[in-house]
Amino acid sequence: MHRLMSTLIYPSVLTVCFLFVLQAASHAGQVPDGLAGVPWGATRDQVKKIMIEKGFKQEEAMPFSNLPSPGLVFYGPLANRMCYLEFMFKGNAFDYGSIAGKSYNYETVLETYNYFVKLVTAKYGIPQEQKCIRTTTGACGSYFTKWKFVDNASSDVYAIDSGAAAPVADMYESSGKPIYDFFFNFSAVSFGNRLKEDGI
Repeated sequence: MHRLMSTLIYPSVLTVCFLFVLQAASHAGQVPDGLAGVPWGATRDQVKKIMIEKGFKQEEAMPFSNLPSPGLVFYGPLANRMCYLEFMFKGNAFDYGSIAGKSYNYETVLETYNYFVKLVTAKYGIPQEQKCIRTTTGACGSYFTKWKFVDNASSDVYAIDSGAAAPVADMYESSGKPIYDFFFNFSAVSFGNRLKEDGI
């Protein structure tokens, strides 16, 4: 009986281990290829076309901002959440983008932030850094999660920085009402550096 159980269990354990290795291998070397289906290097016109086809509406600025964006801003559905996406360019090449949202409700912001953390982790693997900045009361006021990637084939570096924050001095309405926010910044670091070196 003992030998029979070993015969049955051992291959099962090997199968589970093999699947785990395959899953881990799927994260190894996988790097962000852009943001929301927009590839790195896309022109402004290409970004507009892709985002409008996806059902996003172009905006002048990020939420609660009085300053127009130097890039392109869109509002619409991403992974079943309504949020703002900003695309930044060097010359006319997309190399940096953000997913962001702001709300008067901290629980809403935190839920959306955690939702996207889970999605990014499922796609790219466990982050290199996660931390909580505590308030004077000891509660966790701000959260930060970071991923860094190196492409196995090209050695190019990519990064995702994210956070959810309790309001700071410049995040209050004139009425004194606090505004909470979350963000996910996607960066093609090496690509952007090459554009800068080329003088673009």
